[in-house]
Amino acid sequence: TKEERYEEMKHQADAKVDFVHSIGMKIVLFVIISSVLSTIIAINIFIMVEKEETTRLVANNIGDIASASAAVLNMEKIMAGGELTYEQYDNVLGYAKVKDMDSSYAYLATPEGKMLYHPNRELVGIDIEPGMVKELVDQIQAGITPADATITYDYDGVAKIAAYSILEDKSILIVTVDEADAHKFTNTLAVIAGVLL
Repeated sequence: TKEERYEEMKHQADAKVDFVHSIGMKIVLFVIISSVLSTIIAINIFIMVEKEETTRLVANNIGDIASASAAVLNMEKIMAGGELTYEQYDNVLGYAKVKDMDSSYAYLATPEGKMLYHPNRELVGIDIEPGMVKELVDQIQAGITPADATITYDYDGVAKIAAYSILEDKSILIVTVDEADAHKFTNTLAVIAGVLL
């Protein structure tokens, strides 16, 4: 009968629509999931590249600060005719840090590895712990003057970026900053991107 045929055709059409609808839905879901995954991968790549570039820029910055501060200290020592007081060191080294990075500071060690200047005055006069400075002391004691350089290292579980410069009297000037402080902006971007996703 006509009605049965009409019902059968309607049922077939509904089945075709449901089938097409489900394929369409699968395609839409695939596109959405692919877009989200692509965005996450792109953000992670951006963050990795940004952190490497930030580390490089901060290292260059503190390298320049260390070299310039060493030149000023060399001149100050010549003008003073010898060793400087804590206050004289502080007048130069108190400003030898990366602006807007609270963990950044400079310190100075003797060629034998004793703290000559540190923003925490209580540390002045103590032996510096083994590590980067000890390696520099060993080279100086062996008659080698290390060239100015920047490095990354861990101190008590905290990743640091540092630059050092050797003064004319072989004192060791170090400017340092925590990597987390250097990457504050990048970390903030990562959090914002995570929230937006």
